[in-house]
Amino acid sequence: MKKAQLLSILILAMAALGFISGCASMRELTLRSELARANEAFEHEEFALAASRYESLSDRYPDSLMRERLMFNQGMSLYKISSFNAARDAFVKYVNEYPSGRYVADARDYLRKIDVYMSMASPAQAEAIEQAKADLVKLNQLKIEHPNDPKVFTALGNLYWEMGDYNEAVRNYYEATSLDAAYKEKELIKGRMMITAKGEAVPITPEQLKKAEADANPVVVFNLHEYKSRDTEEFLGGNKRYFNVTGMARNQGSKPLANVEIEVVFNNSQHQVQDSKVVRVGAMAPGDVRAFRAEASSYDNLYNITSYNCIPHWTN
Repeated sequence: MKKAQLLSILILAMAALGFISGCASMRELTLRSELARANEAFEHEEFALAASRYESLSDRYPDSLMRERLMFNQGMSLYKISSFNAARDAFVKYVNEYPSGRYVADARDYLRKIDVYMSMASPAQAEAIEQAKADLVKLNQLKIEHPNDPKVFTALGNLYWEMGDYNEAVRNYYEATSLDAAYKEKELIKGRMMITAKGEAVPITPEQLKKAEADANPVVVFNLHEYKSRDTEEFLGGNKRYFNVTGMARNQGSKPLANVEIEVVFNNSQHQVQDSKVVRVGAMAPGDVRAFRAEASSYDNLYNITSYNCIPHWTN
C-alpha cells in the first residue's frame, strides 16, 4: 500500500475518533442539563418526580460516569416518600452493580433501615409504639397551645389512625374539617380585598386576580399534537422509531422571560416514565408565541407510550 493511501486512512480514522468524542461530549452536556432538573425536583421535595427523572436518566445513559450517582439518588428519592419496596430494589441494584462504589456504605445503611421499617418483629413494633406515645403527648400539648389550628387536629387524627384508635381518629378529623372550613372562608375574604398603606380596605378585582395569575404562571402550552415518525435512514418504508409531540408556547404574562424550556415527560399506561426531553424555546417577550417539538427516541418504549406531560420552565 502506498504512503499516500496509508496517510489518507490515518486521517479518516482520526476524524472518526474526533466525531465520536464530540458526540460523547454532547451526550454528557445533555445529561448534565437534565440532571439539573432532577436535582431541582429533589431539592423542592418533589421526590416522586425526582425518582422518575433519575431512573429515566440512568436507563438512557447506561455508560455515563454519573450513572452510579443517578441510581443512588433514585433509591434515596423513593426512600423519602416511604416507597420502601421500590427503594429497596433500587439500593440492591446499586450495591450489586457497584459493590465498591462511592455510596455503597450509605446504600447498605438505607437497606438496614428499610428492613427495620418493613419488619414485623416485636422490638421494632415496641419502638414504634413508644415513639407514637411520645408524639401523642407533643400533639396534645400543641392542641392546648393552638386550639384553632386544623393542622394539629389532622396530625392527631393520623396518629390515632396509625395506633388503631379509629373512633378517636375520626373525631379529630371532623374537628379539623370544621376548623378548616372556617379558615377557607377567611381566605376567601382575604382573596377579595386588601389593606392599603393608609389602612383602607379596597377590593381586589377579578381582572387584578387574572393578571396576577398570568404573571405567576406566564408560560401557557397549547395546541398539542402527537405522531410517530420513521427513522430518517429508513424513510422509504422504514419502521416507526420515534414518538413526537408538537405544540405552541405563549408568554401570557406582562414581563419578558428568559431561558424558556418545555420539559416533555412520556408515560406508559401505568404512569411510569418512559422517556423525557427538554426543548429549549429561548427568550419570550409578553405575548410571544413559539412552536416546539419533542421526540421520544427510545425504540423499545415507543409503543408503550400512552400519555405525556408538558412542564414549562423559565427565569424572569
